[in-house]
This record gives sequence, structure tokens and C-alpha cells, in this order.
Amino acid sequence: GGVCDVAKKSVYNLLGMGRSIQLVIGGQTEMFESRSWEKEVMLVRKKRLGVFKIAIQHGLGIMPMYCFGETQAMDNVYFPKIQSYIKSKVGFPIP
Repeated sequence: GGVCDVAKKSVYNLLGMGRSIQLVIGGQTEMFESRSWEKEVMLVRKKRLGVFKIAIQHGLGIMPMYCFGETQAMDNVYFPKIQSYIKSKVGFPIP
């Protein structure tokens, strides 16, 4: 087990070692946009198809998953301008 970045090189290295991978699509970006007190969950779609290309190239299956209750796992602070600034500087949002 473990955690690593989702760069193409990292994914290829893991697959080359015979490891299985699980990618959380959206992840922190969706957490950044969702609010625990709202009934709706924000799903962020981007045109990132690399994971599907890699799966096809390696003959791997894809199992779609959704984590219920993810927005209740941690109550987000809502300061969008500050959070967007931090995201632009460090590369990921701080919830």
C-alpha cells in the first residue's frame, strides 16, 4: 500500500512493478468545492483522459467508484479567495 503522485511516470512505474493502482478522480478539487452542510455534491469534470489511455494500453479494467459521505469527513473552511491563492502557489487546495 501507499500513496504517490499521479504523474504519468509514477503510474507507469507502479504498473511496471506489477502493482494495482487506485486513482481518486476529483479528490481535493471536489472537496474544495463541496460543503458539508449542503445536500448536493459538486462533481468536477475535466477533460483528463490519460487514465483511460493507460488502462487500454496495459489491458487493465476500470472500476468506477464513489465515496458516500466524503463531504462530511471534514468540514471545509470557506474562504475561496485565500484558498484559491494557496492552491495557485502550492498546487493543491487546503480544505
